[in-house]
Amino acid sequence: MIKTAGWIRGEWTRRHLIWPLEAALFITLLALLATLPRRTADKVGGHITAFFGARFSRQHARAMRRNIAVAFPQLTQSESLALQKRIWRHLGRILSTYSHLPPLLRRPDLGGAVTVEGMDHLKAAAERGRFLLVGAHFGHWEMAGCYAAMLGHKMTALYTPESNPLIDRLIQHLRQTASAESRLIPRGPNAVRRMMETLREGGGLFIIVDQRVDDGEWLPFFGVPARTTTTPARLARRFDCPIVPASAVLLANGRYRITYHEPLHPDPSRDADDDVQEITLALNRMFESWIRQEPGQWLCLKRRWPKDKERTAAPPVGVVEAEPRIAAPVD
Repeated sequence: MIKTAGWIRGEWTRRHLIWPLEAALFITLLALLATLPRRTADKVGGHITAFFGARFSRQHARAMRRNIAVAFPQLTQSESLALQKRIWRHLGRILSTYSHLPPLLRRPDLGGAVTVEGMDHLKAAAERGRFLLVGAHFGHWEMAGCYAAMLGHKMTALYTPESNPLIDRLIQHLRQTASAESRLIPRGPNAVRRMMETLREGGGLFIIVDQRVDDGEWLPFFGVPARTTTTPARLARRFDCPIVPASAVLLANGRYRITYHEPLHPDPSRDADDDVQEITLALNRMFESWIRQEPGQWLCLKRRWPKDKERTAAPPVGVVEAEPRIAAPVD
């Protein structure tokens, strides 16, 4: 690649002006929210993103509108707009409480702020020596993995690095502080290899898998074919380990409910592709049920389904394309 003078100036501006300014604003806002009581920070963060979110991130706003239109086609325009505002508010509530998360998870009985269901499922999976903890961008999507780590389980999480490396380092610090210094694997060319190494060594691997995967398989999500990662199912078969679906829902008055759902187990007696498809479909159906129950807690800020032209070219539901390798989800 030939680096022109304009490209060099743009890169210098991004590195020395834009990134530091973005990081300073982000740190200042988090610091201010950290000084507030957790429930107050929750409300303030929600109001900020409900007002500014769609205005400052039009690309994400468009993706959200399209996703809602596919998942909830029965909604009127006004109902869709109301749901979009709830989702933006929910994002702010999540981001504003990151600094409050570590003490909250260390003392989950504090004021009854956190209730946990399905602990027997998590315990049984951990006793196997290796397991997958799988969730969606729903509720407080990272809390289930953080809580498992705080309980003493050896956890590793797959995450997507932020485009601003200064903000990325801060978020990594917050994630690790809230998850007992769990290991983090950045999405990228080496992610799959490192995930396999993690399971080979033993412990839990926490991944979020509800978003689009460009080289995934066409499987139904809300009844519409969508490119879907089969990574959890393929890892589970390869390492003979259970998949524990996990969710964390925000309740009234700033409370949370973490649920470790009944595990999915690979069946080595079945055809590998059939087994992988069935497990992945089961995960999709579970994500759909969570979202239908609490649509305002679905963080659908990235395009999940193909555009109309691509959708007409998609194979019929149930027809699975060959996947020569394990594909990491696009976040």
